[in-house]
Amino acid sequence: MKKFATLIATSALTFGAALVAPSATAADPYPQTVETTCTVTTNTPVQKGRTVRVRVNWFSAGNASPRGDVQVNVIRRKDDKLVRSVERYFSGDALTFKFRDLRPSGYKVRIVATAPATSVFKSYRTSTFFRVTR
Repeated sequence: MKKFATLIATSALTFGAALVAPSATAADPYPQTVETTCTVTTNTPVQKGRTVRVRVNWFSAGNASPRGDVQVNVIRRKDDKLVRSVERYFSGDALTFKFRDLRPSGYKVRIVATAPATSVFKSYRTSTFFRVTR
């Protein structure tokens, strides 16, 4: 009888502890607290008819890499018109965006890197300029 009572008590403690295990939200009580930054490079100036390449790398301090969506907007500076907009998922490797057939003018590239709401990484915004010549 003592062995049976001990078995029941042990089982109850084991299963009770499994039911009271911490949830995933308790594992990370401070979402979006790690600072991030982006490096953006372009091949500028570019002649008309050539491809403009915008390379985006999103990273943080330490050995962890942020994940999330990276949106690239190409805006003509003369009239602030949105010319192109592309969004891709960033998984740790640098992304290269290619844009063709841009008219000769100055352009602004706006980068918006968005981390998921449950991520420890903060989202990041930056911009740079390039020129398409004749």
